[in-house]
Amino acid sequence: MQIAFYGIARGIGTSANMAAVAAGMVGYFKIQNLRSDRQSALKAADGQWILTDCGRCKDAADVIASCDLLALNISIPDQGLEEAYFRHSLVRKNVIFLIGKYYQDSPNELKQLAHRYRIPLERICVIPYHPGFAYAYDQDAVTKALPGIHKRAKSRLDWEFEQHVKRAASAVITYGKRKGEQIYG
Repeated sequence: MQIAFYGIARGIGTSANMAAVAAGMVGYFKIQNLRSDRQSALKAADGQWILTDCGRCKDAADVIASCDLLALNISIPDQGLEEAYFRHSLVRKNVIFLIGKYYQDSPNELKQLAHRYRIPLERICVIPYHPGFAYAYDQDAVTKALPGIHKRAKSRLDWEFEQHVKRAASAVITYGKRKGEQIYG
């Protein structure tokens, strides 16, 4: 499966979101045949999962055009989403939406986003801000950090982070297997 991660705004954290999802896929769902690629487009072999950060990839347009799933990284408020929505023909793509460094300011903001763009809520995933994860990402140790967060998950912050990463990883696995599914309209 080829999963393309693409951010529509500068500094949106596409690589960090991709690292969180990859760690969740390995840690929670025991996906063994996974490669994260930040520089170039690799082709996935049978049963292999390739996660590509299209913000750093030379052949980003080709990866986005041929991927099994596009993980579109957005921010709240949804600046630039309309342009990306039309530029990447999202009405014809298999897409999930990732919101990184998420702070829930308004309980209805995700519902409003879903309603405005006619996106099923199941396709909108959040990765909340977590200082331990941010530090682990800076140290290139995300796969080691997730089990630590799981073990200490005594605080609400740890528990929420773990639940959202698990949900995002599950969405990537579920929708990654549904290439070409058209549900927008």
